[in-house]
Amino acid sequence: MNDNIKLKFINFLEKLNNGDKFSREDIEANYKQIQPFIDLLYTVDDFPVDHSDEDRYCFIDFKRKHFDKYHIRDIADIVINYNENREHFTRDPVKIITDYINDKSNNSKHVSCIIDEFASGKNCGNSKNIKKLIWSNATKEKKYSEEVLTEKILKYATDIKYRKEIAKIIIDIKRYEDFHIEIHDIIKESKLPRRDDEVYQIISSYEPYELTHCISYEMAIRNKDVQIILEKIKTLTLLNRELFKTNMLHKNDSALFYILEMEEQKETILENLESLQIELNIDFNTSSPIEIQSELFRLIAEYIFVLEEEYYMIYDRKDIIPDGMEEIFKEPNHYEPNRELNQYMDKAIEASIKNAYDVSPRYKDNFTFKDGYAVYQASYEDSKEYDINKIFPNFKRPMREFNQTQVALNMSLPKDEIIAYIKKIKDDYDNKSTPYKTLNQLLYNDETREEDILEHKQKERYADDFFIYDYYTQSYEEHEKKIKLIQKRLSQYHGMKIEISQNKYKYIYYDEAQIKMNTPKTKSDSNSFPDIVKSFKEHEHIIHHIETISIIQERYDILKKAIDDKKYKKLIHHE
Repeated sequence: MNDNIKLKFINFLEKLNNGDKFSREDIEANYKQIQPFIDLLYTVDDFPVDHSDEDRYCFIDFKRKHFDKYHIRDIADIVINYNENREHFTRDPVKIITDYINDKSNNSKHVSCIIDEFASGKNCGNSKNIKKLIWSNATKEKKYSEEVLTEKILKYATDIKYRKEIAKIIIDIKRYEDFHIEIHDIIKESKLPRRDDEVYQIISSYEPYELTHCISYEMAIRNKDVQIILEKIKTLTLLNRELFKTNMLHKNDSALFYILEMEEQKETILENLESLQIELNIDFNTSSPIEIQSELFRLIAEYIFVLEEEYYMIYDRKDIIPDGMEEIFKEPNHYEPNRELNQYMDKAIEASIKNAYDVSPRYKDNFTFKDGYAVYQASYEDSKEYDINKIFPNFKRPMREFNQTQVALNMSLPKDEIIAYIKKIKDDYDNKSTPYKTLNQLLYNDETREEDILEHKQKERYADDFFIYDYYTQSYEEHEKKIKLIQKRLSQYHGMKIEISQNKYKYIYYDEAQIKMNTPKTKSDSNSFPDIVKSFKEHEHIIHHIETISIIQERYDILKKAIDDKKYKKLIHHE
């Protein structure tokens, strides 16, 4: 295969992967050489080509790219290998046919169909007889048992006049099936987490001031109990929304139509509630739409309360906000019970209503949220003090805050003085030499304080660990293969390491490492220093980003235990 053709095919797949679209005229004019490869991929079930327009070549629209560059290279190699090796086989044709017939596990074309199609192209008596025999046994009143039919088919197929042609047909069928299996394996793997996915880039971007808070969220959102509760809240919210739309849409329609529509909605709701094991406090069949909605609201509020109280998570509705409306529903990522803040919100809402009619409103407020914090300020006109003047955390992830302490700060002071002041208070707290008490200490005189503290190492390490966990839990491969694939994917993302000296490495790109590792080593009998240095460089010790699969296993186990045991609760709330 010409390397230029392979590169052209890879380039074409990359363009499709990036969202480019090609007309049939484009293909005819610029990609005629690789059109057989393209057409072959269009025969693969689940391959993400868009079949909706016969005159256009493109992938199905998707937020995330369907493949990474390594998937594309693998696809190109499989397609090209399939086309190059089509005509070649050296095995005994009788054995090929016999093995195919005896292999009960394969999902290939049944041998009777192969022989029927083959015999249809022949005019000899044997071919007519076997074809007649196959068709006569296809009826309900079978003339022969399966064993007898197979014996007769085998005798015909292994006849010296036909065996080579039939063996070649079988080889082509098996090769085509293997081709599909290989492509499907890539499609399946491409749907798994990738280290360059946005979720891991966000983890890598967490600021030092929000790291513990946000890593706690990453643990919580992966806890199985949390996922079940979130799914219940989401389902109930969407069901309630549909019920509301039906109610509003048909309330003026004929009573019969409205009743039928409501019955259909009720049936759907019941099925969803049953699948999630959600119990109602009402008789669903006799309740009115308003009563049903009220019960759904009650359940939503109950689950949100459990989520906040038991798991410290705030439900932010982002999973059900329609695309393009994110800014409309954007809210600060904090929710804390605070009387002063609640009073401010009530006044601000009341003032906003009055402001619509009042040219000079008396209540002036400043509600602003930025990355890291949200500002709430307000005062009445002619007043000499704030009605409220608070700053709350507004980190990237919605988790509850605990042990929040009001510390009076003069924002006009130099930054170093403010930092030194906070450091003094925090040092005393950590050294347990402070008069400050946690809530448990204040209420119950409990002087014990259990703490788990996050080790503030590189943020990339945390992103790697969550990638390892997600890939492992979502992959259907065997344990050993999962771990090896994780090791490979991390090396493709970070690069591989060349050992310079003991425990000292330098990084090189994964592709460069593969070239070095696959380049034949030259041998030299010379003992000259330049030749020794050259030989050493050629035999550089290249290892993966994470050297051993046992380390990956250990990191997965540690994170899994932390997630299952809700370790994050002690990270953000020292009891």
